[in-house]
Amino acid sequence: SSSSSSKTGDAAPGAVDVASLDAERVLQLAEDCLQDGKLGDAVRLLNQLSGQARVLAQDWIDEARVLLTTQQAAGIVGSCALLRLSPAIAAEALSPAAAAAEERHD
Repeated sequence: SSSSSSKTGDAAPGAVDVASLDAERVLQLAEDCLQDGKLGDAVRLLNQLSGQARVLAQDWIDEARVLLTTQQAAGIVGSCALLRLSPAIAAEALSPAAAAAEERHD
């Protein structure tokens, strides 16, 4: 198959022995993860770099972590909002006034 995941051997980023790869190959694997929409996997790969490659990648890693944290927080807030709204929406939909209003619109 020519999919990006086959480029990494279908291995999870933590299972890739980054120490045995040069920095350019690690960057390619991280890019493959990004193309597959797997930001967290890309961060995990780049987080295993060492030396000058790690120094050069650190700002990107830090920014990506902020983005991941923000996405996670937004998901939690969205879920909480839905949980809070759901009972209110259900109660409104089942109320006699809502039923009467629905009949008037038909």
